[in-house]
Amino acid sequence: MALEGLPSWIDEILRRRDHISPAGLGGLLGAYAVTMPLGEALARGLIDPAMLDAWVKTQLASKASVEDPLSVSVTEALLRRIAGDPRVFWSEFYAQKFGALEVVVPALPRISTKTRGWIDDGSLLPILLPAAITQDVYSNTWIRSDLGQHIDASLIKRHPLPGRWVVAELIRKPDWNDPEGYGDDRLTRELNLQSRFRVSWDHLRATLCPLTAQLWGLKKAAVRPLTAEEWNFFGNILLELNRLHGTEFPDLGATASWEWTESAYGSGSRVIVGGRGNGGLASVRRDWSDVPNGGVGFRLLGVL
Repeated sequence: MALEGLPSWIDEILRRRDHISPAGLGGLLGAYAVTMPLGEALARGLIDPAMLDAWVKTQLASKASVEDPLSVSVTEALLRRIAGDPRVFWSEFYAQKFGALEVVVPALPRISTKTRGWIDDGSLLPILLPAAITQDVYSNTWIRSDLGQHIDASLIKRHPLPGRWVVAELIRKPDWNDPEGYGDDRLTRELNLQSRFRVSWDHLRATLCPLTAQLWGLKKAAVRPLTAEEWNFFGNILLELNRLHGTEFPDLGATASWEWTESAYGSGSRVIVGGRGNGGLASVRRDWSDVPNGGVGFRLLGVL
């Protein structure tokens, strides 16, 4: 059977050409709508794999000639795939990692032009946070929060994952004394903020979150710090993407610093997370919400 005799496959491949690696058949692995019929046809011997591989390379040759594939990192390529069709990507991811839960990924809400700009430049990752997933169902390679090691776990306000689409910041988490801080930080530049450290939770929540919502094109109440549960889940997601795809997303537990969370601790405090010396992704402590701390930075999330 000639490949040209399967126009629907051709259209789908060409439609996704900016999100498919020029490497050939391997680059189709993220395109669910393509790989299912292709896999069936290959299994039945209707198409020769070598022929398909050569054909895909030919179809994508024009893109490769304009843009050197070596100039696009593996991380950037995966971000493009996710941004191109978040629902397809996360449907496949959750089916692979949490298949028994049968996570249903709903349609993505409408994304504003402002929000899209922050996604496209790699600042924000669109992701569904499924309500069905708890730390009890984490695999052995994932790191669970150690809620009671350093503080009284009963005083932590617990929050299940919301079952909502969100955008979360992908910026690296530095050591508290790193002179470069959070690095190439578009958000602090646009907020005219010198550093993400020494910002109290109260100021972050009352002032910086509403300003960030305007920048991101979201409703005022949509932007906040991640909860302790969301922060741990997101950190594990980034590490899992690195394992599966060879990407270089930041390890949020690998540095000597903390980040604020939305999670309340008793009266007047908020949970802080991520200190390498206290367990990294597992680490959970608390700090006064009205006091700036040179070792505590922040990472924000926007609910779509």
